[in-house]
Amino acid sequence: MSQISNNTNNQKEKTKTNKGLLVISWFFSLLFLIIGINSILPEGVGLKIRIENQIYWFVLSFATFIIPYISEVTFKGFNVKLLKEIKNTQGKINSLTDDVNHLISTQINKSRIELIKGYHIYLENLAPEERYKKVKLLSKYYVEETGISISDIKKWLKKLGYDLSETSNEYTVELYQSLKSFQGKQNLYADGICGYLTHKTIQDEHDKIKS
Repeated sequence: MSQISNNTNNQKEKTKTNKGLLVISWFFSLLFLIIGINSILPEGVGLKIRIENQIYWFVLSFATFIIPYISEVTFKGFNVKLLKEIKNTQGKINSLTDDVNHLISTQINKSRIELIKGYHIYLENLAPEERYKKVKLLSKYYVEETGISISDIKKWLKKLGYDLSETSNEYTVELYQSLKSFQGKQNLYADGICGYLTHKTIQDEHDKIKS
């Protein structure tokens, strides 16, 4: 019912537009006709304005009179063709955009993997105490970015069976060892960093227990 009402309203709007175009066309057609007739009248007859090239005014009068009828046929045909071209072009653009996005995504993933590998090599070459400080700092950053807390990670790991004596919001040596153990079992890089992938895997495993 709503569709019929919309179609009726659209038809009314279209009719109003067509009528408006006809009125404007007829007005200018009549104006050009009057100017043309005035141009061929003898001096002292008709309007005081005398304009040369009388034939042009008659041609303009005729042209403006038939414009609405010509435009209805040619414009619709042009419009359909244009819409087809737009759709074809849009399809090509969408396809090209998908290819570019895939290429960018692939390159980003490759770069990310290379950066992670490079950082792991960097961590392995650090002294144990210095490595722990870096891992602790990175873990706190990642966890805060996800909107949870270190305490949540500890609680989830504890429910998964890992030995954590306390669940404070501090990154501890116990958590470091538990994270490395969890990562190793899940075939993740066992660096003790609670990154996005590690956090998601812990949460997924925890949700399995809940369900």
